[in-house]
Order: sequence, then structure tokens, then C-alpha cells
Amino acid sequence: MKTVIQRVTSAALILNGETIASIGKGLFILVGVDRYDNESDIAPIIKKVLGGKLFEDEQGGLWKQNIIDAQGEILCASQFTLFARFKGTKPDFHESMEPKRGKELYEAFVEACRSGYQADKVKAGKFGSTIQISLVNDGPTTILFDTQQSKSSAPSTSASGTATPSDVAEQRKRTEEMKAAKAARRAQFEAHVAQKEKWKKDGERKKDVVGEVQAEELEQAVRELKVQES
Repeated sequence: MKTVIQRVTSAALILNGETIASIGKGLFILVGVDRYDNESDIAPIIKKVLGGKLFEDEQGGLWKQNIIDAQGEILCASQFTLFARFKGTKPDFHESMEPKRGKELYEAFVEACRSGYQADKVKAGKFGSTIQISLVNDGPTTILFDTQQSKSSAPSTSASGTATPSDVAEQRKRTEEMKAAKAARRAQFEAHVAQKEKWKKDGERKKDVVGEVQAEELEQAVRELKVQES
């Protein structure tokens, strides 16, 4: 799960010219669901969202209060384009979760925010809707958090809190397996694109052959007509 967390003085979601959700001081969060995500990816981000000290305290001290201390609001919006990868000039979104499951995890994320804080202070846009976003970024302050990246970079630890050689080896193995799976899907996608191009070219060649045959038949018919007339 990938998020873009922004500290704002205000933010609003606009659909068809109407504001459907808005907040004042607080956090605006873009939420993208990775194709590898499950429910276990929600808790680490909720911990950062609710516990991260991104606000000043009453004395103006920087990075002293979290969203709960500051009594700010939270506004969430789904954002599958966080997983865009360019193939040429066209973005590809195959690393994002399929819509049905993505919607379930996005809504679970929003509910986790509400249950961990105050339900009336957490607002959200509808999954998959095309909206406009208006916000005033305070700072600016923008934090990126990706659970899949965290999994691949942080080795697991033993009961004593220290990563053992076997822990590190197992983590590396999982990381390599994930990379291999992504590479295999990428190769499959590129092979599919290449096959479509081949079919397209084969179709064009067939049209050329048909055209040549039709032209020869027409010329033969004209020659036969001339013979008959003479």
C-alpha cells in the first residue's frame, strides 16, 4: 500500500462542481492499493498517520504533535495512479490492485482511521471516482510511505529484537521472489503487446495480398471483355 501524506490547512474533494468532502487543518492522504496488498498492510500506515508528529505544539515547537494531539482532521482519496509506470509515453497501471479488491482495502483503510481516531474527523472520497482536489499544503509537508518497499528493505528480527542471519536470508529470498514475480508479469505483458502488434501487421499483409489478387482478377476480366468485344 502506498500513501502520500500531506499536512494541510484545508483540503476538499470536488465532484461535478460540488464539494463532496472537506477538512480544515489536518492531513490529506492519497491512498494507492498495490496488487500484493492485503489487510496486514493497513496497520503500519495507520500507525504513521495517527502517530506521526507532523504538527507544531502550542509553543510553536516543530514536529511535536500528531494528528490526535493537534485535533486535526483527515481526508482520504483513492489514487491508483501512484503505481504508474511508463511504457514509452503511455502510463501502465498493472501494479495496482484490481478494482473490486482495491475498493475493499481502501474502505478498510478509511475505517481503520476512523476507529483509531474520531469517526467524525475522518472523511473520504468514493473509490474510483474522477474528482478534482483543492488543498493548501502547509509547509509544504509531504510524506511518502510504501508498505511493500518497507517489507523489502527491512529484515525481520528475532525475539531479542536483533536480525539473525537466517532472518536476513529469508527476507532476501522473499524480496528476490517478489522481484522475479514482477519481472515475469512484465515479460508476459510485453509478450502480449508484441503479439498484438504481430497480429496487426499480419492483418495488414493479408489485406495487401487480397488487394493484389482482386486487382489481378479485375485485369483478367477486362482482358476477357476486350477479347469478346473484338
